[in-house]
Amino acid sequence: MAETKYNPKIHKRRSIRLSSFDYSSADDYFVTICTKNKECIFGEVINNKIHLNPYGYIISKQIKKTNQLRKDVDIGSFIVMPNHIHLIIRIKQQRPAVGARCARPLNARGSMNTTNDHVTGVCNQPTIADLRGARSAPLRRSSLSGIVRGLKSACTSSIRIMERNQFLNIWQRNYYERVIRSDREWFDKIEYIKNNPRKWKKDPIKIA
Repeated sequence: MAETKYNPKIHKRRSIRLSSFDYSSADDYFVTICTKNKECIFGEVINNKIHLNPYGYIISKQIKKTNQLRKDVDIGSFIVMPNHIHLIIRIKQQRPAVGARCARPLNARGSMNTTNDHVTGVCNQPTIADLRGARSAPLRRSSLSGIVRGLKSACTSSIRIMERNQFLNIWQRNYYERVIRSDREWFDKIEYIKNNPRKWKKDPIKIA
């Protein structure tokens, strides 16, 4: 399968899903989700470190909650940037696999052997709203589109509660995904996520 390169002039207007690929299959995916109009609403990068604002903290919290609630999903690494998020999402085998499969490094709990996220710097937690009533990502048969849709919905719901605005939209309609095909590519994506704040000034997603 040829690599689908990110083009902001194209991808924001049409679907970039591959019609012949099963996005509920057990694979690792590198996913990028942008904010509406690529507005920097989750924080800012200062001295090569991401400093999250209340919105950004909510996004980080909901990613972790999604990872906890979806037992067949492992979000092993992610980062919240000012106007987008990157995640490595693993959809686990839902039944015993037949034959061998290329394995990623695992820790003692069976999760990908990475830190939960690479957010550094100051994280200002919201104090102006009680988020306990916010919806969590809904539980359903996991597919990549379902995982992303549930995560976006949970984040939007929490922020709407905080702002008391039920019409607030924070996300770009579509998202970008790449099926990770090898261990080398998997490690490259981990490094990309880790180094994203240092490369913020040249990040093509920064440019609307």
